[in-house]
Amino acid sequence: IAISLLGNRVSFSKLIGPINASLNWGDIIAISISWVALTSGTLSVITFMLDTPQVETRLLVGNANLFIYLVILAPIIEEVIFRGLLLNRLTIKYGAVPGIGLSALAFMAMHLFTGILMWPSQFIFGFISGCLYLRSKTLVSTVALHSIANFLNFFIIIFFQGSALDLQYGIVALVIST
Repeated sequence: IAISLLGNRVSFSKLIGPINASLNWGDIIAISISWVALTSGTLSVITFMLDTPQVETRLLVGNANLFIYLVILAPIIEEVIFRGLLLNRLTIKYGAVPGIGLSALAFMAMHLFTGILMWPSQFIFGFISGCLYLRSKTLVSTVALHSIANFLNFFIIIFFQGSALDLQYGIVALVIST
């Protein structure tokens, strides 16, 4: 990424946007919490309704490197790629709504490994992040949103020992998200 940015003479500070932007941090935190509650709850209810087996992710538990990757590195790298580079190019070429939609589709495609039940969730998260980026004009807001959401998901993995939420927790999560 860095070589591509330098080779194309893209200013990293211009790409990130104003660091001291007047962001409403309360809204960013509220969106993150609502988002994780909504997706966790929806996933648990759908898993129950379809009687699909719970996905085990116990291998992830207890791995400090995973925390660093999920909460710090992935949000920075993914936001630079999908919002900073891709969304900027797509909005110039196609306009705001198609640009947001296409970058959200690319974000979802990069997360295909999460399983088919998570694909709509990944697309919507990409769309929300795209809207937030175009409104705030800084990657600081989307990196914060992404980091908080990933931190909450990491906490759920640890708390529920790598298993999907049981139905009762899923319903509570859905209620919280509203």
